[in-house]
Amino acid sequence: MAPKKKVVKRHTTKKKKSSFSFVKLVLLSFAGFLLAFVLGAVYEYKDGFLYYLGFKTDKHIEDLSKEDRKIADIRIYEVLQNHKNHAF
Repeated sequence: MAPKKKVVKRHTTKKKKSSFSFVKLVLLSFAGFLLAFVLGAVYEYKDGFLYYLGFKTDKHIEDLSKEDRKIADIRIYEVLQNHKNHAF
């Protein structure tokens, strides 16, 4: 009988997966575009948004008369002043 040959194990190299697939790239691009759009909109409309929330106004409660101080909301006061000559 002939002696058995030694079996040499071959080391197979595993293919490394790329860290960014096409789907991840598209999702990250979309997220970046959405973030840029939201930040641009906030920057563009920051004054209107702050005015809507009541943080910004051109009237101060200290400058109002006693009768005007009864109006609780400065926003209501401004609307009433803008529509002074109109009938409600």
